Amino acid sequence: MDILRRYFPRYRIPFLIAVLCVALEAVCDLLGPTFMARIIDLGIQQGSLEKVWHWGSMMLLVTGMGAVFASLRNILAGKVSQSFGSDLRHDLFKKTLSLSTESADRLQPGSLVTRMTGDVTQATQMVNGTMRIFIKAPVTCIGSIILSTLLNWRLSLVIYAVVAVVSVLIFLCMRASYPRFHELQKAIDHLNTRIEEYLLGIRLVKAFGTQEVEERKFDKDNDELRDISISAQRPITLLSPMLSLVVGIGTVIVLFWGSKLFSLDIANAGDISAFTIYMSQMLSSLLMITNIFNIFVRTKASLQRIGEVMDAPADFPAKGTMTDIKGTIDCEHLTFSYPQGSGLPALRDISFHLDKGVNYKQ
Repeated sequence: MDILRRYFPRYRIPFLIAVLCVALEAVCDLLGPTFMARIIDLGIQQGSLEKVWHWGSMMLLVTGMGAVFASLRNILAGKVSQSFGSDLRHDLFKKTLSLSTESADRLQPGSLVTRMTGDVTQATQMVNGTMRIFIKAPVTCIGSIILSTLLNWRLSLVIYAVVAVVSVLIFLCMRASYPRFHELQKAIDHLNTRIEEYLLGIRLVKAFGTQEVEERKFDKDNDELRDISISAQRPITLLSPMLSLVVGIGTVIVLFWGSKLFSLDIANAGDISAFTIYMSQMLSSLLMITNIFNIFVRTKASLQRIGEVMDAPADFPAKGTMTDIKGTIDCEHLTFSYPQGSGLPALRDISFHLDKGVNYKQ
């Protein structure tokens, strides 16, 4: 996450404004069930049309304010996230130009393409989601717990139990998903590298008739990518229906227990109605939190891969020219082979002399 902290000062003000809008939007959403409970308890049950109009008007006002906050944070999130992605992609490309040959070979050209496109896109989505829904989900979840406790602490015990079970499920899912998504990015690198190698040597492949060999190599990498992708998505796919099941069971318990408390005159009808709405809001926020962890796990792996490029040793300076070079270059009996090549020399017994400012083209 050092990459995100590095770019945060550039967009500090619009980011914080967007976060404030998200928090205010969540507060507006949370006030809706409470106003609904007031309409039922103070207006409908008491036969007071004035109370119904009063609390209904408050509910409409709060909903309208929430819509304004949502529109503003969407505009800011789109602008900041895309600007961040553009800056990160530019800096990553600039760093790639200065990489040493050994570093470029170690990272692999196909992997560099993936990091500059897919990984940067993943980081951009993370920033956009943080400003749009990532903060709203936990605020909504915590706010639902607090407001439901203020309404009726006995019924809120059900929500505490649901949150405890869901927290364990999310923790287990995140723990199982992270290493799989890291392997997924590596599998994408291998496939891109395989395609690039084929495109660079396409004439040789056609000349020697080795299309079937290349096809078998591609199928192997493609099958590996498919298997790892399925394995990485499996915990996330299982988590969503499990969350729905847990929250659904909690809603049934709220209705059953609420009817018992209502018969004992311990709970009001409005409280039970508000609790069902809060359970629904909790379900949507928990599903959003699941998506948050999914994107967070993938973004963590992507930022780690981007950091490897940023921290790689460079051969060439990012700025400046070669005008400060002084003296001459002499080379005698040079033999060179690529570090990760076949071991056979690409150059053998080369000697030359270069003077500064002399044109040797002729």
